[in-house]
Amino acid sequence: MNVVVRGAVRPLEAQRAEEAIGAVLARRDHSDSVTMRLSRLRNPLEPLVIQVNFQLHETRARMQAAGPGPQAVTRAAGRLDHQLYGMGIGTRVRWWFEPGRRTLAHPSQRASIVRRKHYAWPELDPHNAVVAMDRMDYDAYTFLDAHSGQDCVVYRAGPEGVQLARQHGTYPCPAPSLLAPTIAPGKTPVLDEERAVTLLCEQGLPFLFYIDSADERGRLLYRRYDHELTLLSPTPDTHRSRH
Repeated sequence: MNVVVRGAVRPLEAQRAEEAIGAVLARRDHSDSVTMRLSRLRNPLEPLVIQVNFQLHETRARMQAAGPGPQAVTRAAGRLDHQLYGMGIGTRVRWWFEPGRRTLAHPSQRASIVRRKHYAWPELDPHNAVVAMDRMDYDAYTFLDAHSGQDCVVYRAGPEGVQLARQHGTYPCPAPSLLAPTIAPGKTPVLDEERAVTLLCEQGLPFLFYIDSADERGRLLYRRYDHELTLLSPTPDTHRSRH
């Protein structure tokens, strides 16, 4: 296992994390292509963030947990163990927001966008988008809807489970089932970047999916553990909505 440490991480914390994560990997008989990143960006009073990137059956996956040092290690080990087990049997997908999982939702002063990510959003149906979100341990996941071609997001919405928001329309998924995401109420807002940042900070949102008023494409703006923001955008060459 490759271990990368960044910021104010105590040596004992790094040692305990390596031992705990190593024990999970050994119990699940998994040792290939594993990188663990430990970070605490400001001081020892900030949460310790533990991220484990790995591959299973040639599928890329990720786990992330945060909290005070000992709690972060315990949470990370437990989440990784559950994730490896679920991916191993090929049936486990979390359709709920797990109790104890830290959310970055709070009203705040205006934050800055310190990172911009551009990539080709994958073309998926909503169910498989939820599977991909779960595999990467995200709280929100952007994609191109395979049926309509629209920019979309699936996200964990607390007790409501997983919800789906589209560029346009609030109609149900083409093949509704007990494991289909519910449709987010209300229209996806059309905003410029400055207004999107203001809205997220003033309303205390952990993330905001919106349509950029300049190019009419989806954007995902979300909070970081260092209290700043990241903006996720689709690359221009991805196809547009067919409806």
